[in-house]
Amino acid sequence: MVKVAILVDGGFYRQRAYHLFGEKTAKERANELERYCRSHLKDKREQRELYRIFYYDCPPMAKKLYHPLSVSYTHLTLPTKLE
Repeated sequence: MVKVAILVDGGFYRQRAYHLFGEKTAKERANELERYCRSHLKDKREQRELYRIFYYDCPPMAKKLYHPLSVSYTHLTLPTKLE
């Protein structure tokens, strides 16, 4: 049996769930999120067990970091280009 941890971006989830499922109380939204996470554990090839749901909700980081390998700065407030 494989243990699975799920990481949830709270700000994104709240906006998306409101758009898809409408207004709900905090308790109803939490129960909905738990059901949604558990639905991702179903797999025909292997058994999965929920280890933990990590929920975080914080504003995006607004810093500029130095990257020593590329000898450049990364602006975390700017969108990144996917390649």
